[in-house]
Amino acid sequence: MPNDSERINNLTRILRGWDRRLRLSQTTRWLPRGLMAGAGLALLIAILARVLPLLTRQELILLSVGLVVGGLLITLLVIWLQRRDPVVRAVH
Repeated sequence: MPNDSERINNLTRILRGWDRRLRLSQTTRWLPRGLMAGAGLALLIAILARVLPLLTRQELILLSVGLVVGGLLITLLVIWLQRRDPVVRAVH
């Protein structure tokens, strides 16, 4: 018969697995949104650069790629680095 600490360790291990699945699900749901946010911001800057020539074409391309990658990275960081209490993980 397992003692209390073994039960808690087993429950914690199971919760970690479910938390990983939840984070993967959130990643598939939120990654396109992060991509769209970066691309939308890049589009706004491109339109502004078309009206007011602030950037060269090459600078605009680099800025756009950086914004899209930045949107993806921020989305991933928020999902995977967010700390969750075991009780909150158990509720989900």
